[in-house]
Parts: sequence; structure tokens; C-alpha cells
Amino acid sequence: MSRNTSIALLAVLAALVFVHRVWVEAPREHGFESYDNSAYFFPSAVYLHDSLREGRLPLWNPYQLAGQPFVALHVPGALYPPNLLLIGMLPPAMALAALTMLHLWIAGASSWMFAARLGLGAPASAAAAAGYMLCGSLVSGVYNPTYLATMAWLPALLWAIHGLCNSNARPRYCLALAVALTLSFLGGHSQGFVYSLHLALPYGLFALFAVAERGHRIRVLILAAVAGILAAGFVAPQALPTLELQQQAVRSLEGHSLPVATLASYTPTRILRGLLGQPAPMIPEHPTGPLRWATAWPLLGLPLLLFGFSSRSLRTHCFFFTLAAIAAAFFVMGRHTSFYSVYFALPFGDLFRSPMRFSFVYSFCVAIGIAIGVEAVAQRLRGSGRAGAIAVPTALAVVLAIDLYSRSALVATHPTLEAGGEESSTELVQRLANSPGRERVLVGPFRKGGASPLTTKSGMVHRFFAVPDYEPAIPEAYRRYFEQPDPAWHGELGAKKTPRLPTLVRQLDMMSVRYYLAPSDGAIGDLRNAAGGRGIETDGAILFDHEGALPRAYAVSRVVVEPDPDRATQKILAQNFQPKREAVVDAIDPKGLGAALVASPANPKREVPQIRTHRVSIASYQPEKVVLDAQCAQPCLVVLTDLFYPGWRAFIEGEEQRVHRVNTLYRGVVVPAGSHRVTYRFEPQPFYIGVAIACTTLLVAIAACLVAVRRSSKQLRPGPLATRSLSSSD
Repeated sequence: MSRNTSIALLAVLAALVFVHRVWVEAPREHGFESYDNSAYFFPSAVYLHDSLREGRLPLWNPYQLAGQPFVALHVPGALYPPNLLLIGMLPPAMALAALTMLHLWIAGASSWMFAARLGLGAPASAAAAAGYMLCGSLVSGVYNPTYLATMAWLPALLWAIHGLCNSNARPRYCLALAVALTLSFLGGHSQGFVYSLHLALPYGLFALFAVAERGHRIRVLILAAVAGILAAGFVAPQALPTLELQQQAVRSLEGHSLPVATLASYTPTRILRGLLGQPAPMIPEHPTGPLRWATAWPLLGLPLLLFGFSSRSLRTHCFFFTLAAIAAAFFVMGRHTSFYSVYFALPFGDLFRSPMRFSFVYSFCVAIGIAIGVEAVAQRLRGSGRAGAIAVPTALAVVLAIDLYSRSALVATHPTLEAGGEESSTELVQRLANSPGRERVLVGPFRKGGASPLTTKSGMVHRFFAVPDYEPAIPEAYRRYFEQPDPAWHGELGAKKTPRLPTLVRQLDMMSVRYYLAPSDGAIGDLRNAAGGRGIETDGAILFDHEGALPRAYAVSRVVVEPDPDRATQKILAQNFQPKREAVVDAIDPKGLGAALVASPANPKREVPQIRTHRVSIASYQPEKVVLDAQCAQPCLVVLTDLFYPGWRAFIEGEEQRVHRVNTLYRGVVVPAGSHRVTYRFEPQPFYIGVAIACTTLLVAIAACLVAVRRSSKQLRPGPLATRSLSSSD
């Protein structure tokens, strides 16, 4: 079987998995496995799709809480080339389907290519491909496209490393390694990328001595370092904004405690059951889905892996991947062994939680070990002169594929089956999206599959300003603002996550949350108490109009300076604080116009003009540009209840002004008396610096490739003496 035929068949298999399991069997239950896809990845895909169709890259998302950077989040993969292409071209639901099939195919095709690079025949390479692309970790990636995108490139990393070591260090494999690293990182799952490196780096060291010739090892190391530098340059537009966000996010670079980091660990019993091809025991969170099979081997897996040691030519690789699989098994067991504790104590070992997410590395090592066993069977049959040297390994590969495919059934629904409901435009959605004051909406705990299609991130889908959010990398300022004690808080507010919702009305009022939405088929006691008044039932929801909220843009004539965020939070939550007439700011220039707004220490309660003396309106609102019209009776602080974040610049009639942090969370600009236009523009410097670095890296890489091609052509071109001798011989 030729390479092209094999890779084409793998594409058919990838399509079959999605079409059969998602569209034909069409599971309709909502649960743990489908939550992230429905509540996070699909809305993110809708927002990216709409933004790209508008001709802009979504640097900022204003539709969740008080706004947040979008590209910097990394998880949506806004700069990942397949996402830009497919989500930009196709409807979001179809794009997610295409991306799933694409990455399953990439995982299988690159596994086949890596196995072939090791010297395995077509049946064994097919076994490696099926073993990885159909393992529980990969198939469960149907619900987590970011994780799947990162996992899919693991075999390509090893293929490029092996090619670099086995080809006398040819530069083309240096470029291939740089591209694989880049795509793996841009896929969006930083934890999966780091875990891929946990296998790629040891394999690189192994291949340096087991594969590379002694005289070329230094050159291999140099080209591998060059590949890393190139990849760092290519990912700079994503990495730099992400690092900026991470430094001030709930999930900061400070790491987790050991109990939190090892919370999701696999038990030794599960690993031992997996050796025999048995799934994890049935538990409510994972009833029958592919996550139960994440550590389960094929039924013929263990004997085939052991038989792989009989191959002299592949024995060293069989040893490496067996040892790697054993190490990965100890890793995924997390708190159940001391292995992870040692890893946790290493530098940056505490950055991530859930050791179970390392299971894709475990599955890949097992798949390669099994493939080596299939090749050992083929070698034994060829060496003894027996018939079936091709038929038997092929049959083994088919049996392995059928066994693995039988385990790929899904139990939870997929957004492609429900996209029509989420994207539909109801009267309620139109009312919220077209609100002239652009007031925010608190979306209650709607149940997926209920009477209303609304979810936590419906604001991104329908373009209205929604509160709360579900974002793992949410800025820490939100957690402080809402007084959330959980250090891993993701932005949820409501009866389930925040039983004291009525006590947060003050913060919600300052966030301009005027409307409260509750599901008509659920408990609405907390929401009713928070909103006050009677609700109107419409489109499967109950809408409360809470008129006490501040407008999105307003002005005050009195400010209190408090640079400490915790003390500033205490001030704005104090009963005597009047948010309609005063504001707490981080700093004021004592020589500037704003100094006149600061309350005198001798008379901190001095009277100030009523808010009606100032008029502020939103002239235009775009995600990365907001224009306000302000008319102030005297110098005032114009407040926009959008998130204060680096990169936002303010201009009054073209002259740049300082942007102040107002009430610990929002943006404000000091405006002179009179009528003025205030323009906010989001211009994140880390992103633009990253783009410049990436463009420079690309130009350098192209120039190096052209030089290499020119040198190669000169070496192949016959010289004058050779030409003359050829002519004389003619």
C-alpha cells in the first residue's frame, strides 16, 4: 500500500468517526464531556467567524462581563491558521466539524509518517495511525477542539526530530520542526503543548545518540536550536499578548498547590485495567463516552508490544517508547504515586493541573509500541519464509482499528447538532442586541436543551453585553471586584456558583447591568431578589428590568485617589460611596486638570454638582474603538464601564489622554469643561511587537531557504571541466 493511499484512507477514517458518531448516531444528552464545546468553543468560534467576515481580527471581546482581550486568551486559537481559514470561510458549526476531522486526520497521517520513518511497513504504520487517532484521548477531543488541535501535532514533532537526526541534519527538517512546534502552540492548549514537549525533548535526546551519526550530532543540535528560535518568532503574536494577560489573570504564573494540581488523576486500578483493554469503571460524570477509554489499550495491545522486543532493528525504539509509556502512566496517576510530586517540585512543574491530560502522550507511546510489535510479526514471517508476511500484519492492523473504533461512541451532544437553535434570532435577542444604551444583561443559569437557547456566552453569539462569563484566564480584577474567594474562579455568577447573588447588586449596578434574565423553566428566586420587581416572560425566559444600574458612560465631578486595589474595593463597596456622583481612581496627576476633582482632605464630603450637569453619550461602539460625546459643566471624569486593560488608549480631539483605572475595574478620562469627543482605541503593543517579530522571522526563514536552494543548485551544476570532458566524450 502506497503512502498516498494510506493517508487518503486515514482521511476517510477521520471523516467516518465524526459523521457516524456525531451526525448518524446524533447523541442528544448534555453533560460533562460536551459542556466546554457548547458553552465555550462554539460561542468563541461564532465570534471569530463574525469578526473575520467583517474584515477584522478580533483583538477585543466587549460582550462578556466588562470586556476582555480575545486574541490574548490563546484558548480560542484565534491565530491558528486552520482556524483562520475554516472558521473564516464556513459557518461556525460546520467549521468545528471540519476542524475535528482535519485534526483526527493529521494525528493519524503524522503517526503513519513517523512510524514509516522508523522503518515500519505499511500495516504497522497503519496500526500506529489507528492506535493514536482512535484512542480515547483523541476521540474525546471532538468536544475540545483546542486540545485536539494541539494533540494532533505530537507525531509530527517526533517525525521532524527523527528526520533531522536521520538525514545528516538537512535544513528542511529544521524548518519542518519549527512549523510543527508553531502549529502545536497556536492550536491553543498550552498545557497540551508543554506535555508534547515532555515527550519530544527526551525523544530528541534519544535520537541524537540512537539515530544521528556521530559526526553530525553538533549540526543536529544547532539546527534543532534554530528550529526552536524560528518557532518562538512565529508564535510571538500569540505568545506575547498571552503572557501579558497571564500575569494579571486568575490563573497566573504562580502555579497551583499540589492538592489542586493533582485533583484529576487516574487511579492505578484504571491503568492496570487499561493494560487488559478494559475501560474505567462507570461513574456518573463519564457514563460511556471516550474518556472512559483514555487509558485502555487495544485487546491485542500488550502481547503485541511485548513481541516488539523480538525485533533487533527496532528494539531500541521499543525500549524507548515502553519506558516512555511507563513514565506517562505514573504521571497520569498524579496524587496516587510519588512520581508526580517529584515533577511538581521541578521549575514550572506547578503551572498546570489535571495530570490526566497527559494521557494522550501515554496513548501515543502505547500506539507506537504496538505498531513495532506488528512490524516484528511481519519480520518474523518474512524471515522464516512463511506465507502471510503481508496478510497477517494487515489483519492485525484491521483488528486493532475495529477494536478501537468500537470504543469511539459518543454520549453527549455536539454543537453541530444544535447550531440552529443557538444562532437563531428571537425577539428577546433582538431587543437585547439593539438596546440603545448598550446596557448589560445578567444571563441566569440556563440549561442546555431547555426552552431557551441562551447560555453564559450568548453575548458573543448574539452581540449583546452579557454577564457573567466562563473564562479560565479571566483577569484577576474581576475576582477581586466580585469578592470571589476561589483562586480558580472562572467568572461564573448565579445560583449555582454564587448563592449570594442578591448581595452583588451593587457591583452589578456599577457594571451597568440593567437587565436580568432567568430561565422560565427553572428556579429564579435569587435573580428575582437581585433584580427586584416583576418580570416579563418571553422566548422561554423571564426578563427583569432593573433601573438602578449606572449607564455605560457617565461623568462625575469628585474622585478619591486610592492606588491599592484591595482598599479601593473596600471604598466602592462602602455604604456611603455614591457611584453616581463620585469615583475611586488609581492615581491623578497633581499638576493636571484632574487635580481639581480630588476631594480636599479637610473637607472630603464637599458638595459637588449633580450628575445632571454633565451629559455623556456613546456616539459609536465597536469592539476595538469606542467614541463618546461628553458635555461637562466644569472639568469632570468621564467613566466608561468597560474593563481597564493595557493597550486601551484615549484621545480628546486627537490629543492622547491618560486612561485611569476607575472603581478598580473600569476606564476613565479627565475631560475639560465644554463639549468634547472622547475616542478609545485598543492598540495592544505586545500583539504588534509580536507581529513584527513574526514577520522578521518569516523573512529570515525565506532568505535562508533561498540561500540553501542556491547553494544546492550550485553543487549539482557541473563545472567547466566536467562540461568539457562530457563534450569530448560525445
